[in-house]
Amino acid sequence: MMPVFSTTKGRIVRFALYSLFGLSAFAGPAHGVRVHGWAAQNQRQSLAYFIGLGIINFTGAAIYAARVPERWCPKKFDLWGASHQILHVLVVFGALSHTIGLVKAFDYWYKVREDGAVRLLVEITGRDVNFRSHGLLSSRSHHIAKHFHTRPSTKMPTATSSQDSYVPSNHLDLSQKLPRLTPRQKPKSRSTPSNPAPETPLLPPPRPVEELHFTRPSRRILSPKDQDIFLASPSYTLLVSFIFTLSDSIRDTPISAIKAAELDPAVSSVLTVLDDAEVLIEQCPPEDTGGSRFGNKAFRDFVDAVEASLRQWHERLNITDPAAIDEVATYLHHSFGNRTRIDYGSGHELNFMIWLLCLNRLSILKSSTFPSLVLAVLPRYLRLMRTIQMTYYLEPAGSHGVWGLDDYQFLPFLFGASQLLHHPVIRPLSIHQPLILEEYAKDYLYLDQVAFVNSVKNVEGLRWHSPMLDDISAAKSWEKVEAGMRRMFVAEVLGKLPVMQHFLFGSMVPAVEGMSTEEELGIEREEDEVSGGEVVVMQDGMKHVHTPNSWGDCCGIKVPSSVGATLEMKKRMGGEGLRRVPFD
Repeated sequence: MMPVFSTTKGRIVRFALYSLFGLSAFAGPAHGVRVHGWAAQNQRQSLAYFIGLGIINFTGAAIYAARVPERWCPKKFDLWGASHQILHVLVVFGALSHTIGLVKAFDYWYKVREDGAVRLLVEITGRDVNFRSHGLLSSRSHHIAKHFHTRPSTKMPTATSSQDSYVPSNHLDLSQKLPRLTPRQKPKSRSTPSNPAPETPLLPPPRPVEELHFTRPSRRILSPKDQDIFLASPSYTLLVSFIFTLSDSIRDTPISAIKAAELDPAVSSVLTVLDDAEVLIEQCPPEDTGGSRFGNKAFRDFVDAVEASLRQWHERLNITDPAAIDEVATYLHHSFGNRTRIDYGSGHELNFMIWLLCLNRLSILKSSTFPSLVLAVLPRYLRLMRTIQMTYYLEPAGSHGVWGLDDYQFLPFLFGASQLLHHPVIRPLSIHQPLILEEYAKDYLYLDQVAFVNSVKNVEGLRWHSPMLDDISAAKSWEKVEAGMRRMFVAEVLGKLPVMQHFLFGSMVPAVEGMSTEEELGIEREEDEVSGGEVVVMQDGMKHVHTPNSWGDCCGIKVPSSVGATLEMKKRMGGEGLRRVPFD
């Protein structure tokens, strides 16, 4: 860190400091020699090997400081035989010398402990002990016990007899004096975990198209009662089954396993739709907002352009019925974010998955295309959304700041954990390693999303900007991560009223009887909301003003885009890297 220490004089200073630190380790042994003498201390600590460690390390440091042999033959030892390499080789030999000494010292102390046990038992009992017959000591200790007595006899002197008088003595039965040895038993693992991961319900086959009565999707979860009805409905089971079936279809499968030339024509058409949507971004450039980090109003022009292209895109997917296009296209239209609030969250991400589900219900996307949907279509959608987020500074819908999993997405973590389920190298903790992210992000959604999160934060380190991801990385296996993501999807996405009150129901994902309607409550459609996004919903039996400025009960705190904050900071600072938190 200080160039002065790279000079010749600096090397001498470093060599001196290294040697002084090494010599400090001999303070304790030197005191032991002074108190107990060389012979005893050498037995106790194997000082000869310890001194060997010091000599070897000192020699290596001296060679490094002298820059031998490269100073004699410049450029001949650049690859092999340089002083730095010799130093490290000698360090290994020094460690080997120290290890041999430790083993010998351990052997000495183990022997002393056994000898002490023999003497202690004889002194306590006052009787001869047949150690071998009781299986208490090794043959070496039995040999020690035999030679501990003054005469090779099975007699012990009594307290009143002379040293040479002995009386017969029976062998001592130590079975009643020593505690019974019982092997440790591993705790029995629970047959079922206390909080098992949700299972994958069977995905029902699509209904005949003739039985579907297409309708424009609308919100039906407008109160906690509606939410409870939904959680017990077939539509809830259908959503869980579709998402978890997609997750199961890509277990232990990298993105590179999907070849573009082998994609189903319907999947290729879906990718073309997303490509066309990205072209619209160039046609709707962002407005100059003077460095504002909140949503850019040009996003509304982009959403309007998307709406104008929906019919053409769906006709490309061989959907010709105008009513069917109206229903299916609504989900795609709402998958890019909210036009009024200029925000985006996991509910909009879910709309995109429902769009794919509708194409499956219309038998356009067969079950054989499921791996391609996750490993080809979803990554393309994520890239598109990142471009939109970075262009229009979409605000995170319902953000709880650092206490959320991610500002925008959820499903890349669920699907990504399934991809990594039994990976032989990558572990949950690997997300903290930049080289792992750089090498494997292109193949695994989880790593790709973590890398993107790192890139759009204005501080470095997951523990600072994403503590939930940091906590999850402590899991022992990807099985635990995937199970946790399944539970989180059910509880934090489908089970949360703030998310699901924006969910749209049509004929393919129908609402059930008893759920409220927008007409009954006099609520405008979400796309018709007035500026500011205020909507009246039923909360605890009362009409409640739904606004993005509240916490918890509705959409969370209205916060600026973290993407916008980072990009604006880089504009002001000339594109410098992330700032590190002090003492990190």
